[in-house]
Amino acid sequence: MIIKVLETLFPVGLLIGLGMLCKRTGILSSDTVSGLKKLVTHLFLPVLVFDTMAHASLGADSLLLFGCSVAFHLILFGVARKVRHHFGENAQLYPYMIECYECGMIGYALIGALVGTEHLAPVAVLDIGSCIFGFTILTNGLMLLTGEKKEHGILYQVLHTPTFVALLAGIAAGVTGAGAWIETLPVSGIYTNSVELVTAPLTPVILLCIGFDLRFEKDALGDIFRVALSRIGMSVLFFAITAGLCLAFTGMDRTLLVTLIMYFALPPTFLVPMYVKEEKQARFVAGYLSVAIIFSLIVFAVLCIFA
Repeated sequence: MIIKVLETLFPVGLLIGLGMLCKRTGILSSDTVSGLKKLVTHLFLPVLVFDTMAHASLGADSLLLFGCSVAFHLILFGVARKVRHHFGENAQLYPYMIECYECGMIGYALIGALVGTEHLAPVAVLDIGSCIFGFTILTNGLMLLTGEKKEHGILYQVLHTPTFVALLAGIAAGVTGAGAWIETLPVSGIYTNSVELVTAPLTPVILLCIGFDLRFEKDALGDIFRVALSRIGMSVLFFAITAGLCLAFTGMDRTLLVTLIMYFALPPTFLVPMYVKEEKQARFVAGYLSVAIIFSLIVFAVLCIFA
């Protein structure tokens, strides 16, 4: 039992630790890590998402998950705006700090390690809601809040996001049967091996980047934990509602249950630091995301042991 758990858990901890070591020793620089993140979001992840959705069976369960995702993001944002005055100098940022679930830079890697990359379709469907909210209300609200000039429209932003384009293309391939048709071709092995080779670095690179980015603001830990706990509370509620609806209408198996638990334990979107320029706020957001990542890793560890 312990050995089986460590087979999943130890490599994850090792790579995160190596990322921290690479930062401390200067083996990796911030510019290098930024380049690695672009490889993830512009190459490895789009290929994985396309292949997953091209071979996924989309039905009523997918529509239910998508509806839940969109509704929850809107509800969470509305509630956060109502209670933001309780969060002091970070009140204006609060509704944006607790929004969305970061699938691209952590979710796919952790959930894939738990249930297998062939079972990531529910994650991709849930991520559609996150992407839609992230590229509309969240980014435009942050631009207004920080005074940043809006260079392009929403449609431009969406169409220039490789993972989202790959997601739509994968859904189209799955619905039209193109994904299944590829498997019938004599060259299907070339396609399969190419996908496996391109996506193989995804998880190791993501975990190295996570380790590199971890940082903690000791002076603000009290405020950080207040924000984190409020998000965790809402996420637990959303998980319970989603799981209940799935159980009542479409069915629930172990794979979907583990996926939902891990998804709702993911940290919020990593988009926020891109828009926060004021130094004190930027440090607070970075510390908050680090705490959220640690929480996600704890849930991941628990699932490795008990799921």
